[in-house]
Amino acid sequence: MVQRLTQYDSVKLFIERAVAVRPDFTVNNTNAPAVAEICSRLDGIPLAIELAAARVRLLSVAQIAERLNDRFRLLRGGGTDRLPHQQTLKALIDWSYDLLSEPERQVFRRLGVFVGGRTLEAIEAVCTDENLEEFEMLDLLQQLIEKSLVTVELEASGIRRYTLIESVWQYSRDKLAESGEDEALRNKHLDYFLEYAEELNPAFEGPDQVKMVDRFSEDLFNFQSATRWSIKTGQVEKGMRLMAALERPLEVRGFLSEAQEFYDQLYALSSGAPVLLRAAFTQATARIAWALDHYDKARKFYEESEALFNEGGDERSATFCHVVMAFLDRGDGNIDGAEQRFTLGLEYARKHGADGLLALAYTGLGSVAMDRGDLAEARRLKEEGLVIYRRLGDLWIMGLIMWGLARVAISQKDLVRADQALCEWTGICLALGNKWSFPYILETFGESALAAGDLARASTLFGGAESLRNSIGIQFSNTERREHEENMAKLRELTDPELLRKSWQQGTEMAADDLMKMARRTVCSPVTLQAA
Repeated sequence: MVQRLTQYDSVKLFIERAVAVRPDFTVNNTNAPAVAEICSRLDGIPLAIELAAARVRLLSVAQIAERLNDRFRLLRGGGTDRLPHQQTLKALIDWSYDLLSEPERQVFRRLGVFVGGRTLEAIEAVCTDENLEEFEMLDLLQQLIEKSLVTVELEASGIRRYTLIESVWQYSRDKLAESGEDEALRNKHLDYFLEYAEELNPAFEGPDQVKMVDRFSEDLFNFQSATRWSIKTGQVEKGMRLMAALERPLEVRGFLSEAQEFYDQLYALSSGAPVLLRAAFTQATARIAWALDHYDKARKFYEESEALFNEGGDERSATFCHVVMAFLDRGDGNIDGAEQRFTLGLEYARKHGADGLLALAYTGLGSVAMDRGDLAEARRLKEEGLVIYRRLGDLWIMGLIMWGLARVAISQKDLVRADQALCEWTGICLALGNKWSFPYILETFGESALAAGDLARASTLFGGAESLRNSIGIQFSNTERREHEENMAKLRELTDPELLRKSWQQGTEMAADDLMKMARRTVCSPVTLQAA
């Protein structure tokens, strides 16, 4: 009987989980019928079987089967019909919860305040109080792991996270709501993730930003939950601080539409906040609007942020807002206005030693020089800005500068430098987990291919870029649209119509990742590909 029984997947799972908590556990002719009864009673539901098997440390298999029969008989009102799968699983989670000690129950239900995993540090900060001390937490978590209510995962960053599968997590949240502790726990959760976001914030623009953006992504759902709670409970200033601290990784990882909803809701409630907090929050709101191609909205918020920084006495930040609007001027075709802003930024940065603003001004003036046909000056200024950002370690902005540098190099017919810049920019975007830049990358690779006379490849890349733009909802600025139309006119002039049609169609039908591989494989060295 034992040999036949162990052929079933549900029985194999029961044995595997039982051995994990009691290494000497075996199935024999004595306990095999009870094992079969348990697995049958639980309809082979994996989680239910795991929860039952985790109890062999304290109960015999026969005792587990008997107690399950008693509980199910009560739920069926004495009838013999099987329970639906959902009720079967709920009964097993109920049963497992009832068998927990009171400290284990406290930890279990408090874990429900988190969303999408939690670190030990977060659990200790949020879930402890005078009745549940920090030194107890690790042992209690281990006990919940052994009972299959909690699992441990190792994130890419090397940090261990304690997770609950969806049905167990929902049960935990329900128990937290019933306990009357929900509001207090959610306030502690908000406070913890606000402090965590502000701790991470400086590193989002430094040499560790790849690691820090990964850390942000691992707790994205917790950050979102904390922000929603701040809005729901009127803790507006905390929500503003949280979203101001997280603007960069939200931009990099492309959580733009979701972020804008939070920014808009908080902005509508922000009038009573301190002036410098409003300034920083509005600046972050402007940046997200810009990333979403909402240029008029971005300008409105940058202007407001500049005024607020001036009101609060922060001249450096006000100047930054003033200068960054030069990119919006240039996008609108106002080259003279853009040059005036960039020049003011350059003068301020030299006088006050603001390296970030200096690099911004250099690369912006490089764009203005390109617009005016002075390609050598454009190249010099952009390379100057890139050197500064390399020193600062800000990969994201380095990538954006390389985009502009590549386009200058293409205009100079220096396709080697153009492709070097494009390959490094692509590697940065991949390392940071950014995908909304893909249409821009493909478009610029297409420009390089067009300049090299590789018309079929250029057509494929332009077609792929257009398809991705449409799927993401990216809009050209006025300047970008004009440059794109010039490239399309040149492509149509040089390319056989049938070749153009087929190559373009090929690009529109390729997946984004395949397009990126094709673009890079042609011009990027193996070293660059491996590093990316």
